Amino acid sequence: MTLPAAFAEELAFRGVPLIAMSRAVGPVPALLAVSALFGVAHLGNPGVTGLAIANVTLAGVFLGLAFFTPGGLWTSTGAHFGWNLTLAGLAAPVSGIPVPMPWLDYAPGSPAWLTGGGFGPEGGVLATVLLAGGSVLAVRHRHRKEARAEWPR
Repeated sequence: MTLPAAFAEELAFRGVPLIAMSRAVGPVPALLAVSALFGVAHLGNPGVTGLAIANVTLAGVFLGLAFFTPGGLWTSTGAHFGWNLTLAGLAAPVSGIPVPMPWLDYAPGSPAWLTGGGFGPEGGVLATVLLAGGSVLAVRHRHRKEARAEWPR
């Protein structure tokens, strides 16, 4: 269930729209605009909060950065799938959508601002830290690859 959903969202947000917008306005404005649309698309999810939308938008930035790596759509789909599968494997809600798992009962801890509450881990500050860190690592990885490509062979 999580792989087709991740692929569909990646195709819809990071596929053609991100490439087309990047050519029109440049990669950074395109990445920010598409990430904001990704956040807005989750406004109707159960248990959504402002922090949850901010984190989903930040996830859009992270996934967009993954998209701009050499693996492209497959890299961003893999990252999205891995995130969703991890949450589902813990029986935690994925973007507010409950994913019941046999023998597991997800119980968000408190405070909700830290753990995400009913929206699931994506709605808490812990996710903010992880997504920001992942974004920094993706940028560093990209710059490292570009720097290696500039070295004479």
